[in-house]
Amino acid sequence: MVILTTESIVLHSRRFGDTSRIVVLYARDIGKVSVVAKGVRTQRSALASALEPLSHSHVTIYHKKNRDLHTVSSADIATTRHFLLNSYLHIGTGLSMCEFVMRTQRDEEPNQQVFELLRNSLERIDSCPEFDCYRTSLAMRLALANIMGFGIAAGETPDGVNFNLSALALNTLHLALTHPYSAPDAVDADDGSVSSIIDSAVIQELEAFLYLYFSYHLDRKITSRSVNFLLT
Repeated sequence: MVILTTESIVLHSRRFGDTSRIVVLYARDIGKVSVVAKGVRTQRSALASALEPLSHSHVTIYHKKNRDLHTVSSADIATTRHFLLNSYLHIGTGLSMCEFVMRTQRDEEPNQQVFELLRNSLERIDSCPEFDCYRTSLAMRLALANIMGFGIAAGETPDGVNFNLSALALNTLHLALTHPYSAPDAVDADDGSVSSIIDSAVIQELEAFLYLYFSYHLDRKITSRSVNFLLT
């Protein structure tokens, strides 16, 4: 057994027994890892806030070789999020990015670029207005595809996937590739590069495309449970 303290992003958490939770982390040093946080659901637990989804924390793990589930010893918040939990849209956007990392990365295969991308994107969400949330999430996941070796070049029509995007969805996709953190009205719409509004129909198109695109390149089905957050 190795005692490891590592900088981590909390991707997911679910109930485990009466007082504990199973938490999925993306850790800088060991990649995606599942841990059990014993007693975290009790009122006196000091672990609770540091192990909430979207948290950026320093986590100490009792790591046992050839185990799928490890044990948390302690956890402390590394970065305080001031605005991320202030709106339903901010929460949903953050969860969509965390879920994408959880579903596309394999267990205990660390990637510094993936960790930094997720950490920086969550920081961006914490400071951006609501109209920029979805573009940040879209840009983050396009950047993730690039890190994983199947990125889309700006101006390129994605191939290898049997999915037709509308002109508006393609414009939004290309804007996220070229100006990932620009407000919709910050780019001249006369050149056809962007619509002033990203509505739920366009988001639904883009989400369906992203999951199909990643599924095709990873040769396994990638699904979403958080997409409904982005459509409200």
